[in-house]
Formats: sequence, structure tokens, C-alpha cells
Amino acid sequence: MIELTHIHDSGHGWIKAPLGLVYSLGLTPSRYSYFDHAHAYLEEDCDAPRFIRALTAHALDHRIRSVYHEGDSPIRSMRRFNPAPAQPSLI
Repeated sequence: MIELTHIHDSGHGWIKAPLGLVYSLGLTPSRYSYFDHAHAYLEEDCDAPRFIRALTAHALDHRIRSVYHEGDSPIRSMRRFNPAPAQPSLI
């Protein structure tokens, strides 16, 4: 059983998942997700659902517990996957 945590604050949420597992499932998180040395914090609207679908497709049982963070979650100050690409100049 894979234990996951849904961490959320008043504005948004993320699924905390082992970084190695995310990569072993062949996923590349978007720039809206964050990471530290051991975990990915997958953005709840795009990356987290893709991750959950991948777990299900590989028949990996999982359980998600929820943790609410009062104020802004410290996740917001972590490193993002894929920095936003530079916008092309229109001039």
C-alpha cells in the first residue's frame, strides 16, 4: 500500500509522492508542481490526477490522507519542476 498525503492550504493543494515513484511511472510533472530531495508535490488539478491514474493503471494500491495547512503552505516556496518558459517577444 502506497501512503500519500494531500496537502492543501486555502488556495491550492498538492499530492506528496515519492520522487522516484513519479519518475518510475514515466511522469514529467508540470511547472505547477514542486519538489524537494525526496518528494514531488504534484499540483492537484493536473499532475496529481495523472499520477493517480498511473498508479491505478499499474495496479498499485494507494491511500491518501488529507492535511490542511493554515496560511500559505511551505510547498509554495519549494523548487518548481520546469520553470516557466520565456515568453516570445511580440515586437
